[in-house]
Amino acid sequence: MDKTMTAGILNEAVNAMRRGRMVHLEVSRQLKDSRGTIGYITGIRDDQLTFTDMLNQSRFIKLSAIEKIDFVMK
Repeated sequence: MDKTMTAGILNEAVNAMRRGRMVHLEVSRQLKDSRGTIGYITGIRDDQLTFTDMLNQSRFIKLSAIEKIDFVMK
């Protein structure tokens, strides 16, 4: 992942976190699991996002694993 793409994803993540918007994350195939990827970004630290899904389960996701951030309700 190049720096331009990472900066764009980080910018979208900051906007979503500041506004409290629900997002859909597209992550690389390695990180997909049964918990889903729809929820809220609750924090950003170094190269990781803190992501809280609809079941109120928090986890860290590396920025390099995120391919796209979409807002659920525009």
